[in-house]
Amino acid sequence: MKLRKYLVSVVLGVVVLMFSGCTKLPNLDYNAQMNRDIHTIAIIPPKKIEDIGVFYFNHPGESFGLIGGLAAAAEFSSKKTTYNNLIKSEKFDPDRYFTQKLADYLKDEGYSVHLLPYDKRRDNDYMKKYPNINTDAFLDVVILDLGYIAGSPSSSYKPTVRAKVKMLKRKNQTTLYEKYIGAGENFALSEEADYAGDDTTHHYKDFDTLKKHAQESVEGIKKALDMLARHIADALKKSK
Repeated sequence: MKLRKYLVSVVLGVVVLMFSGCTKLPNLDYNAQMNRDIHTIAIIPPKKIEDIGVFYFNHPGESFGLIGGLAAAAEFSSKKTTYNNLIKSEKFDPDRYFTQKLADYLKDEGYSVHLLPYDKRRDNDYMKKYPNINTDAFLDVVILDLGYIAGSPSSSYKPTVRAKVKMLKRKNQTTLYEKYIGAGENFALSEEADYAGDDTTHHYKDFDTLKKHAQESVEGIKKALDMLARHIADALKKSK
């Protein structure tokens, strides 16, 4: 299990916190009835995502210690580089795409939305200190995984995102909502995490097929990010 976490963090460039058997995850639903005074939300955009990951669970190398683990990491790194070179012409900016979708969905729910600068986040974790601005709440979203991920070496690659999100009241920093959320591949996703669904249109049976359809596969990543944004906005629906 430790090796698996290491491999995913090496390949995707993030720390994975949603594996089965991990420490109990925060799981706080938003109580709209008790928070009728929340009208304006400041979104803290995710850290810039440099590359889309390509990964599968249960790599045979996991059974062969460090040497096998390094071989797996090399394979995934090569796949990631190849895939991102193929989609470079799309000029896709996943963190900005997601943040705009989230802002639009929250506006649809009746909130006024502020977007903090995209360079506000220094690391891939919740902000340690929130700015002194005129807002009712901060919505802090951290994207942990984003990529085409398969549950096993023989499973299809699915557009997948995993994230943690927390909303705090500005006045007293009280946490109003906190969740871990996944969309796409659900292997090793904690039972305590919310599942936002899966875009079955963009499943690819193997890496060669993913490469062949690289440009159109970007739509699958967009769909996964859209599911995440929609899930968060739905969870924060205002009380009628």
